[in-house]
Amino acid sequence: MKIKFFILTFFPLITFSQLKVDSILNVINTCKNDSIKIYSYAELADACVLQNKGLLAKSAIDSVTVIAEKYKNTTLYYYAVNSNAFFYSSIFEYDKSIIYHNKALQFWLKSKNNLKVGRTLLSLGNTYYFLSDFKKAKVYFAKSLSYLKLVNDDESLSNLYNNLAISYAETNEHSTARYYFSKSFEIDTKTHDTLGMAYFFNNIGYLALEEKDFQEAIINFEKALAYKLAIGTRNEIMDAYSNLGFGYFKDKNLKNAKQNFSIALTYSKENSYDNKLLNLYKRLVDLYESQQNYKEAFIFNKKYLKVKDSIDKRISLDEIESKTLLNEITLARKQDSLINTTRLEKQAITLQKNNFIMLGLIIFISVVIIFALLIFKRFKISQKQKKQIEFQKDTIERKQKEIIDSINYAKRIQQSILPSSSYIKNKLKR
Repeated sequence: MKIKFFILTFFPLITFSQLKVDSILNVINTCKNDSIKIYSYAELADACVLQNKGLLAKSAIDSVTVIAEKYKNTTLYYYAVNSNAFFYSSIFEYDKSIIYHNKALQFWLKSKNNLKVGRTLLSLGNTYYFLSDFKKAKVYFAKSLSYLKLVNDDESLSNLYNNLAISYAETNEHSTARYYFSKSFEIDTKTHDTLGMAYFFNNIGYLALEEKDFQEAIINFEKALAYKLAIGTRNEIMDAYSNLGFGYFKDKNLKNAKQNFSIALTYSKENSYDNKLLNLYKRLVDLYESQQNYKEAFIFNKKYLKVKDSIDKRISLDEIESKTLLNEITLARKQDSLINTTRLEKQAITLQKNNFIMLGLIIFISVVIIFALLIFKRFKISQKQKKQIEFQKDTIERKQKEIIDSINYAKRIQQSILPSSSYIKNKLKR
């Protein structure tokens, strides 16, 4: 069955096929505009997670986190948190993925962003599905449904119904699974999502195989094939013929099985090493073994092992490529860091000069204040002394006046008692 899932992208209108790692790196290395660089790192993070470029993806996500913290861009920071969650899912570290999804979920709940809440809950459901914890997966899918219905997000709702159906199929609740598959199909029909409709019939076909209803499986695989032929993607067409051949194989119709497997091979590419081709070769091995044609079984088993080995090697090559690209992004970050360091050094020198000027002003003002206080104090003291001197002068003058007045008073009394000087002179003459 086909699980549908998506990444909470920074740029929802940009398809992943448009995200070219090399061109994004070129922007990062040459652009001087910080705001453009911010979203270039964000694009790079999404592109690398999608292309399984593990080391580079993590570096890009870390760059977004650093930039978001630098510019205090909370929304961008939590997009990086979401990208971290998808990164850890891509390397099968689901426990870490859950931690980051929950961290992002708290922010989206707090900011009342129903779309992001619904999608994050859907991603949590997918993560628990990959952990085979179908009970928890259903719980998170149900929670997601309540939010996504509020925003009428058809793409997410279609994914949700599809994945919820697969969770019920895994626990053998086939009637409920069929109900949710049909809900997903209704949305895909409304939105003309041809590939989504193809996946619907593909998943119903696998459900019928589990129920041992091989005729129903074949009918649905044929419908899936019709939609994939309309799309025209070689790899999808190869997979559709492979599934139809597998339906016939399970129905013991080996002739039709071989015919469809053979057509599937014509759509395969010699240099295309993926799980769909791997699956086709494995089915051909089983077909020829059932016919006891061990020579052909051996040939396709060799091809199966070659593809499997190539997939493993490709993973290693991707890691090597990631390391090379990581060096480029690290160099870009170092250049940014060097520019920031130079800017900080200049700011530090300017700040130091300003500090010296400020210190000089503080010292000067302090000296002026001290002198002013001393002068004021001396003035107060002199004023006090002046008042004391004036008081003492007034006291002396008053005392002096009192003495003079007393003398004058005594003189008048003396003059009133004693005879006048003329009288005394006359008496002396006699």
